[in-house]
Amino acid sequence: MEGPPSVSDPHPLAGRTALVTGATSDIGLAITRVLAEDGCLVHAAGRRIERLDTLAKDHPRHIRPIAFDFTDEAALAAAIAQIGPVDILVMNAAHPPEKAPLLEGGEATLRAVMETNYFAASRVILAVLPGMLERGFGRVIHISSLAASIGEAFGPAYCASKSAMDSLMRTCAIDYSPKGVTFNAIECGPLETERMAKWGPAKARRMAMATTVRRLGTGDDIAHAVRFLAAPMGGWVTGEMLRVDGGIHLGNPMSAMFVREGSGAATAPPAP
Repeated sequence: MEGPPSVSDPHPLAGRTALVTGATSDIGLAITRVLAEDGCLVHAAGRRIERLDTLAKDHPRHIRPIAFDFTDEAALAAAIAQIGPVDILVMNAAHPPEKAPLLEGGEATLRAVMETNYFAASRVILAVLPGMLERGFGRVIHISSLAASIGEAFGPAYCASKSAMDSLMRTCAIDYSPKGVTFNAIECGPLETERMAKWGPAKARRMAMATTVRRLGTGDDIAHAVRFLAAPMGGWVTGEMLRVDGGIHLGNPMSAMFVREGSGAATAPPAP
Protein backbone atom coordinates (compact mmCIF):
# COMPACT_ATOMS: atom_id res chain seq x y z
CA MET A 1 0.00 0.00 0.00
CA GLU A 2 1.38 3.39 -0.96
CA GLY A 3 2.18 5.59 2.01
CA PRO A 4 1.51 9.31 2.46
CA PRO A 5 3.48 11.80 0.36
CA SER A 6 6.89 12.82 1.64
CA VAL A 7 7.09 16.15 3.44
CA SER A 8 10.81 16.42 2.70
CA ASP A 9 10.49 16.79 -1.08
CA PRO A 10 12.27 20.11 -1.87
CA HIS A 11 10.17 20.61 -5.01
CA PRO A 12 6.76 19.08 -4.30
CA LEU A 13 5.04 21.01 -7.10
CA ALA A 14 7.51 20.28 -9.90
CA GLY A 15 5.66 19.70 -13.15
CA ARG A 16 2.50 21.45 -11.99
CA THR A 17 1.03 24.63 -13.47
CA ALA A 18 -0.63 27.29 -11.35
CA LEU A 19 -2.68 30.40 -11.98
CA VAL A 20 -2.57 33.06 -9.26
CA THR A 21 -4.97 36.00 -9.56
CA GLY A 22 -4.21 39.23 -7.75
CA ALA A 23 -0.56 38.29 -7.95
CA THR A 24 0.72 41.85 -7.63
CA SER A 25 -0.56 42.39 -4.08
CA ASP A 26 1.64 41.72 -1.05
CA ILE A 27 -0.03 38.35 -0.52
CA GLY A 28 -0.12 37.48 -4.22
CA LEU A 29 3.57 38.16 -4.71
CA ALA A 30 4.46 35.91 -1.77
CA ILE A 31 2.22 33.10 -3.04
CA THR A 32 3.70 33.36 -6.53
CA ARG A 33 7.26 33.22 -5.19
CA VAL A 34 6.67 30.27 -2.85
CA LEU A 35 4.93 28.19 -5.53
CA ALA A 36 7.75 28.95 -7.96
CA GLU A 37 10.37 27.94 -5.41
CA ASP A 38 8.54 24.62 -5.06
CA GLY A 39 9.04 23.96 -8.77
CA CYS A 40 5.62 25.05 -10.03
CA LEU A 41 5.18 26.98 -13.28
CA VAL A 42 3.19 29.98 -12.08
CA HIS A 43 1.10 32.17 -14.36
CA ALA A 44 0.88 35.29 -12.23
CA ALA A 45 -2.04 37.53 -13.16
CA GLY A 46 -2.26 41.12 -12.05
CA ARG A 47 -2.59 44.69 -13.21
CA ARG A 48 0.75 46.06 -11.97
CA ILE A 49 2.81 44.05 -14.40
CA GLU A 50 6.09 45.76 -13.46
CA ARG A 51 5.95 44.07 -10.04
CA LEU A 52 5.62 40.68 -11.65
CA ASP A 53 8.40 41.40 -14.13
CA THR A 54 10.73 42.12 -11.22
CA LEU A 55 9.80 38.87 -9.47
CA ALA A 56 10.04 36.87 -12.70
CA LYS A 57 13.65 37.99 -13.17
CA ASP A 58 14.54 36.01 -10.04
CA HIS A 59 12.60 32.94 -11.24
CA PRO A 60 12.71 33.08 -15.05
CA ARG A 61 11.91 29.39 -15.48
CA HIS A 62 8.96 29.31 -13.13
CA ILE A 63 7.04 32.61 -13.30
CA ARG A 64 5.08 33.88 -16.30
CA PRO A 65 3.59 37.34 -15.75
CA ILE A 66 0.22 37.85 -17.41
CA ALA A 67 -1.83 41.05 -17.31
CA PHE A 68 -5.59 40.77 -17.61
CA ASP A 69 -8.73 41.89 -15.83
CA PHE A 70 -10.31 38.69 -14.56
CA THR A 71 -13.68 40.45 -14.28
CA ASP A 72 -13.67 40.77 -18.10
CA GLU A 73 -15.12 37.54 -19.53
CA ALA A 74 -13.44 37.90 -22.93
CA ALA A 75 -10.07 38.69 -21.35
CA LEU A 76 -10.44 35.71 -19.01
CA ALA A 77 -11.21 33.32 -21.87
CA ALA A 78 -8.22 34.59 -23.86
CA ALA A 79 -5.92 34.27 -20.86
CA ILE A 80 -7.00 30.70 -20.09
CA ALA A 81 -6.49 29.75 -23.73
CA GLN A 82 -2.99 31.22 -23.58
CA ILE A 83 -2.10 29.53 -20.28
CA GLY A 84 -3.38 26.07 -21.11
CA PRO A 85 -4.20 23.42 -18.48
CA VAL A 86 -4.15 24.67 -14.89
CA ASP A 87 -3.46 22.28 -11.99
CA ILE A 88 -3.55 24.81 -9.14
CA LEU A 89 -5.82 27.85 -9.01
CA VAL A 90 -5.22 30.45 -6.31
CA MET A 91 -7.85 33.18 -6.26
CA ASN A 92 -6.38 36.17 -4.49
CA ALA A 93 -7.77 39.08 -6.54
CA ALA A 94 -10.58 40.87 -4.73
CA HIS A 95 -12.51 44.09 -4.38
CA PRO A 96 -11.46 45.67 -1.06
CA PRO A 97 -13.96 46.40 1.75
CA GLU A 98 -16.28 49.22 0.77
CA LYS A 99 -15.78 51.34 3.93
CA ALA A 100 -19.50 52.07 4.40
CA PRO A 101 -22.38 50.48 6.30
CA LEU A 102 -25.17 48.86 4.33
CA LEU A 103 -27.53 51.84 4.13
CA GLU A 104 -24.80 54.13 2.83
CA GLY A 105 -23.39 51.69 0.30
CA GLY A 106 -26.75 50.53 -0.98
CA GLU A 107 -27.51 47.96 -3.64
CA ALA A 108 -25.02 49.39 -6.16
CA THR A 109 -22.12 48.70 -3.80
CA LEU A 110 -23.39 45.22 -3.01
CA ARG A 111 -23.56 44.38 -6.71
CA ALA A 112 -20.12 45.85 -7.49
CA VAL A 113 -18.34 43.96 -4.72
CA MET A 114 -20.19 40.71 -5.37
CA GLU A 115 -19.44 40.94 -9.10
CA THR A 116 -15.69 40.94 -8.44
CA ASN A 117 -15.39 38.82 -5.31
CA TYR A 118 -17.97 36.18 -6.12
CA PHE A 119 -19.15 36.10 -9.73
CA ALA A 120 -15.83 36.92 -11.43
CA ALA A 121 -13.96 34.53 -9.13
CA SER A 122 -16.53 31.84 -9.90
CA ARG A 123 -15.96 32.35 -13.63
CA VAL A 124 -12.29 31.55 -13.17
CA ILE A 125 -13.24 28.27 -11.48
CA LEU A 126 -15.66 27.49 -14.30
CA ALA A 127 -12.88 28.13 -16.83
CA VAL A 128 -10.28 25.77 -15.30
CA LEU A 129 -12.37 23.11 -13.56
CA PRO A 130 -13.27 21.01 -16.64
CA GLY A 131 -9.59 20.45 -17.40
CA MET A 132 -8.85 19.52 -13.79
CA LEU A 133 -11.64 16.95 -13.82
CA GLU A 134 -10.45 15.54 -17.13
CA ARG A 135 -6.95 15.02 -15.72
CA GLY A 136 -8.21 13.82 -12.33
CA PHE A 137 -6.20 16.38 -10.37
CA GLY A 138 -6.77 19.92 -9.19
CA ARG A 139 -6.30 22.32 -6.31
CA VAL A 140 -8.61 25.33 -5.97
CA ILE A 141 -7.63 27.71 -3.16
CA HIS A 142 -9.53 30.87 -2.31
CA ILE A 143 -7.81 33.59 -0.29
CA SER A 144 -10.61 34.60 2.03
CA SER A 145 -10.76 36.67 5.19
CA LEU A 146 -11.69 36.17 8.82
CA ALA A 147 -14.34 38.77 8.01
CA ALA A 148 -16.23 35.99 6.22
CA SER A 149 -16.81 34.31 9.59
CA ILE A 150 -17.04 37.13 12.13
CA GLY A 151 -17.93 40.21 10.07
CA GLU A 152 -16.24 43.58 9.88
CA ALA A 153 -17.41 47.14 10.40
CA PHE A 154 -18.06 49.12 7.21
CA GLY A 155 -17.77 46.07 4.96
CA PRO A 156 -21.12 44.28 4.58
CA ALA A 157 -20.72 43.54 0.88
CA TYR A 158 -17.10 42.44 1.30
CA CYS A 159 -17.94 40.13 4.19
CA ALA A 160 -20.93 38.68 2.32
CA SER A 161 -18.86 38.07 -0.82
CA LYS A 162 -16.10 36.28 1.10
CA SER A 163 -18.63 34.19 2.98
CA ALA A 164 -20.32 33.27 -0.30
CA MET A 165 -17.02 32.11 -1.77
CA ASP A 166 -16.26 30.05 1.35
CA SER A 167 -19.64 28.37 0.93
CA LEU A 168 -18.92 27.70 -2.74
CA MET A 169 -15.64 26.03 -1.76
CA ARG A 170 -17.49 23.68 0.62
CA THR A 171 -20.10 22.76 -1.96
CA CYS A 172 -17.58 22.19 -4.73
CA ALA A 173 -15.51 20.06 -2.38
CA ILE A 174 -18.50 17.77 -1.90
CA ASP A 175 -19.20 17.57 -5.62
CA TYR A 176 -15.70 17.31 -7.09
CA SER A 177 -13.21 16.04 -4.51
CA PRO A 178 -14.17 12.42 -5.32
CA LYS A 179 -12.88 13.20 -8.79
CA GLY A 180 -9.47 14.43 -7.61
CA VAL A 181 -10.06 18.18 -7.22
CA THR A 182 -9.86 19.73 -3.75
CA PHE A 183 -11.39 23.07 -2.77
CA ASN A 184 -10.23 25.08 0.25
CA ALA A 185 -10.17 28.64 1.53
CA ILE A 186 -7.69 30.47 3.73
CA GLU A 187 -9.30 32.97 6.08
CA CYS A 188 -6.61 35.58 6.68
CA GLY A 189 -6.22 37.65 9.81
CA PRO A 190 -4.48 41.06 10.08
CA LEU A 191 -1.46 41.22 7.78
CA GLU A 192 1.45 43.53 7.05
CA THR A 193 0.12 44.92 3.76
CA GLU A 194 -0.08 48.25 1.94
CA ARG A 195 -3.59 48.64 3.31
CA MET A 196 -2.41 48.16 6.90
CA ALA A 197 0.45 50.62 6.34
CA LYS A 198 -2.03 53.30 5.26
CA TRP A 199 -4.02 52.77 8.44
CA GLY A 200 -0.94 53.82 10.41
CA PRO A 201 1.34 52.31 13.06
CA ALA A 202 -1.06 52.83 15.98
CA LYS A 203 -3.76 50.65 14.44
CA ALA A 204 -1.17 48.11 13.29
CA ARG A 205 0.06 47.76 16.89
CA ARG A 206 -3.49 47.29 18.17
CA MET A 207 -4.17 44.64 15.57
CA ALA A 208 -0.91 42.85 16.36
CA MET A 209 -1.73 42.81 20.07
CA ALA A 210 -5.19 41.40 19.31
CA THR A 211 -3.56 38.21 18.01
CA THR A 212 -2.41 35.53 20.42
CA VAL A 213 1.06 35.48 18.83
CA ARG A 214 1.32 39.29 19.22
CA ARG A 215 2.36 40.12 15.68
CA LEU A 216 0.84 40.85 12.32
CA GLY A 217 0.92 38.13 9.71
CA THR A 218 2.94 38.36 6.53
CA GLY A 219 2.43 37.36 2.93
CA ASP A 220 4.72 34.40 3.56
CA ASP A 221 2.44 33.14 6.35
CA ILE A 222 -0.38 32.91 3.83
CA ALA A 223 1.85 31.60 1.04
CA HIS A 224 3.07 28.66 3.11
CA ALA A 225 -0.51 27.71 3.91
CA VAL A 226 -1.21 27.78 0.16
CA ARG A 227 1.86 25.62 -0.37
CA PHE A 228 0.53 22.98 2.03
CA LEU A 229 -2.91 22.88 0.42
CA ALA A 230 -1.47 22.76 -3.11
CA ALA A 231 1.16 20.09 -2.46
CA PRO A 232 0.62 16.32 -2.36
CA MET A 233 0.79 16.45 1.45
CA GLY A 234 -2.46 18.47 1.44
CA GLY A 235 -4.36 16.06 -0.76
CA TRP A 236 -6.62 14.80 2.04
CA VAL A 237 -7.73 18.32 3.02
CA THR A 238 -10.80 19.63 1.23
CA GLY A 239 -13.77 21.82 2.06
CA GLU A 240 -11.68 23.48 4.76
CA MET A 241 -11.82 27.14 5.77
CA LEU A 242 -8.30 27.35 7.22
CA ARG A 243 -7.84 30.27 9.59
CA VAL A 244 -4.36 31.77 9.31
CA ASP A 245 -4.92 34.68 11.65
CA GLY A 246 -2.44 34.53 14.53
CA GLY A 247 -5.23 33.36 16.83
CA ILE A 248 -7.20 36.61 16.67
CA HIS A 249 -10.42 34.60 16.31
CA LEU A 250 -9.95 33.28 19.84
CA GLY A 251 -11.36 36.57 21.10
CA ASN A 252 -8.78 37.83 23.60
CA PRO A 253 -9.63 41.12 25.38
CA MET A 254 -7.57 43.23 22.97
CA SER A 255 -9.50 41.75 20.05
CA ALA A 256 -12.82 42.56 21.69
CA MET A 257 -11.66 46.13 22.28
CA PHE A 258 -10.79 46.53 18.62
CA VAL A 259 -14.17 45.22 17.47
CA ARG A 260 -16.01 47.65 19.73
CA GLU A 261 -13.84 50.50 18.52
CA GLY A 262 -14.40 49.68 14.89
CA SER A 263 -18.14 49.14 15.24
CA GLY A 264 -18.70 52.36 17.14
CA ALA A 265 -16.59 54.62 14.95
CA ALA A 266 -18.35 57.63 13.47
CA THR A 267 -16.49 57.40 10.20
CA ALA A 268 -15.06 54.61 8.12
CA PRO A 269 -11.37 53.66 8.31
CA PRO A 270 -9.00 55.29 5.79
CA ALA A 271 -9.20 54.07 2.22
CA PRO A 272 -6.74 51.27 1.39
